[in-house]
Amino acid sequence: MIYKQTVEIPSYLCDVDDRLHVWAAIRLCQEVTEYHGNATGIGFKTLVEQNHAWVITHAYYNIYRLPMAFEKIMLNTWSRGNNGLIAYRDYKVLSESGEELLTGTSAWALIDMTSRRVVRLNDVIAHYEDHPECATEFEKLSKLQIPEMSDGDMAMQRPVSYAMLDHTQHMNNSEYIRMIFDHLHETRDELRTRIAPRRHA
Repeated sequence: MIYKQTVEIPSYLCDVDDRLHVWAAIRLCQEVTEYHGNATGIGFKTLVEQNHAWVITHAYYNIYRLPMAFEKIMLNTWSRGNNGLIAYRDYKVLSESGEELLTGTSAWALIDMTSRRVVRLNDVIAHYEDHPECATEFEKLSKLQIPEMSDGDMAMQRPVSYAMLDHTQHMNNSEYIRMIFDHLHETRDELRTRIAPRRHA
């Protein structure tokens, strides 16, 4: 019921301080989901033959510590059941010593690859074995409410490049997180420039 995978953090997924990028941590969670799906017959290769694919609709993560480059971690994931249209999946990432590094809760829909519409899950995972534990404080996730914005609020525009697309032919969820963090750093640097004290000759 609980799928476990040990991973050594590669340096190319880390930042300038040799810590795992947040987007990379989320991508590793999605990757272990793929391995679990393949092991239980509901992975990408099996479903694509039926013209179906999983897409993540909601996600929530608690990040307590980002592991360092070359540190070994244990990725744990399990299915927490479904409501007929949405499947729930949880995560726990542990250090070698058992320290809890990350917990996560996510919701997934199965779509028809041609119509891009959601399909019912009963015929696909009717006999799938679930584990009832919720890894976070949210058993179900609601949609985020976008706050009202004024002309003075900062916003960004980013083109979607080919490298951002995954094998379901859409921009992977982790790429949005990468964009957000890039923008936060750009905004921080821009603000520092604006408020930097002027030097007088």
